[in-house]
Amino acid sequence: MKIKHFIAFLIVLSINSFAQNKNSFVLIKGTTNVNTFKCTNDNFHQQSPLTIDTTQKNKFSETTISLAVKDFDCKNKVMTNDFQNTLNADKYPFLAITFISMDKISENKFKACVQVKMMNKLKKYTIDFVLIDNKLIGAKTLFFSDFDIVPPKKFGGLVYVKDALDLSFSLKAN
Repeated sequence: MKIKHFIAFLIVLSINSFAQNKNSFVLIKGTTNVNTFKCTNDNFHQQSPLTIDTTQKNKFSETTISLAVKDFDCKNKVMTNDFQNTLNADKYPFLAITFISMDKISENKFKACVQVKMMNKLKKYTIDFVLIDNKLIGAKTLFFSDFDIVPPKKFGGLVYVKDALDLSFSLKAN
């Protein structure tokens, strides 16, 4: 159990160092049988920061963040196009993340119930967040198969994307 907490701590530190230069972002990391990839969307603007009352447990207003699929950038034109095609950006131009509830666990730790809508499929997840410098930082592993998406293959299946995706958040919060 201690190793799990240590790994979670390292993930939060790495996300926090990336977040220092960004206001808000959503980062999706994946792996292929050959390499890894990261696709970031930091081009969205939260209409308002997530409002959390740190003095009261369970005080939270539902908030939805809408992300344009075409705003995800994988820092490689081919990979970006493949990612956007896999998510069928022309037919489903937006990915929505709705924060349904946010429970205070300790001073700066929260547990959120989040609903992700991708390609008209809805899936709920529980995600742990930490509040650092007015940013909620969290991560969750999800799967293409959660949304009935077949991970892409290239070169006749010689290169393929694995099902698991690591979703990381850094979101402005009050």
